[in-house]
Amino acid sequence: MQKRLRIVLAVFVVVGFGGIFLPVTHYEAKEEAWMESVIARDVPGFTYLADVKMGDIAYQVLQPFGIVGRRYIGRDGRAYEITVIAGNSRKSFHDPQICFSAQNWELEDPSLVMVDIPAMGGEVPATVIGLKGTAQRGTTMYFYKTALGLYHDSFYVPFAIAIAKLAMKEEVDTQFYRFIVTPAGKEGLDADIEALEAFAQATLSETAKSKGGEYFVVSR
Repeated sequence: MQKRLRIVLAVFVVVGFGGIFLPVTHYEAKEEAWMESVIARDVPGFTYLADVKMGDIAYQVLQPFGIVGRRYIGRDGRAYEITVIAGNSRKSFHDPQICFSAQNWELEDPSLVMVDIPAMGGEVPATVIGLKGTAQRGTTMYFYKTALGLYHDSFYVPFAIAIAKLAMKEEVDTQFYRFIVTPAGKEGLDADIEALEAFAQATLSETAKSKGGEYFVVSR
């Protein structure tokens, strides 16, 4: 906790001085319609079911460029869901565990797991959580792509955005990726992680083929 506090104070000091002496850079916002056109809807090995729309409150609170959600059925007969949020403000990225709890999911053993997603450059730090509901269980995996790299926790996002702006990087946008599979598999958490890795890779590798798809992936 003390280490995080020191990081927060250090970044606030640096950003504060930067805001005084550096010129303001304006960054072009993306649009949700553009995101929907670029993020692949047709994904090999998965059957598209429907778009998943967030309520007005989510947009009012997060103020993102856009939120794209889609639901699929995999070859294993289970439901898979992807949600992507894009923005360049810290307001757009909060701790998704709050939302899960608000949706009456009981969170089981949130953990940092290094997952393999070639479309994101290979090894990705992700948060993996078991979900327990009144009627079923599931597994979720999420992470953030920033101008400074990939992170598993929303804690790092404000600093990545602030430092990228301070460094006057051409790109400061951040994307949040959340993947869910329900019900949880009988073979255990490791098997669910592999299933989510495959779903994420299938979706993002198809997205990379779209015009503008490089915005959502990592080339290494």
